[in-house]
Amino acid sequence: MRVAKIRLAPILGVVIAAALCTGAWPALAGEPAQVAKKKKLTCKRLKKSKDLAPARKVRLVRRRNRDGGTDLLGCVLPKGTVRLVASSANQTTREGYSLRQVAGAVVLIDASSGNQYATSRGTSVFNIRTGKSYSVARSCFGSPCSSTGVTAASAFVNKLGQATAALASQDEAPSWVMAPP
Repeated sequence: MRVAKIRLAPILGVVIAAALCTGAWPALAGEPAQVAKKKKLTCKRLKKSKDLAPARKVRLVRRRNRDGGTDLLGCVLPKGTVRLVASSANQTTREGYSLRQVAGAVVLIDASSGNQYATSRGTSVFNIRTGKSYSVARSCFGSPCSSTGVTAASAFVNKLGQATAALASQDEAPSWVMAPP
């Protein structure tokens, strides 16, 4: 008596290919056929956290991120776009930020980044309404950058996005500048 050998590999390949083409693969793998979509982060949903902005129509909150740090998210009510204002991370490269001042929908931020090779610091202005930003002062020290730059010893911003800062470098005395938006 002779037994016929059935080769399963080609048949199984055809079944998997058909499942992939028809979208039935998750059902074959024991997973639900429809994966739930993540809800879009809206400005109204930001109010669940502590609001850091003094203006009533502006939301500015901190949320934990996947890098072991926090994200600073902002938007203008009622239907403004949620924008990433600043982010911190705690990995091989440490990144951080501190909130200096909030004036309406304009934020003044100090940011820093560093690893075993270099350290950089900067002060910038971010407009939550438009998503535009500009740097007021920046310095970098270490091997990939020169040791030049200035830091903002003191800085202020108004609701129009105009910043005033006392800039200091290692070589010179502090000086005042007005940075346009």
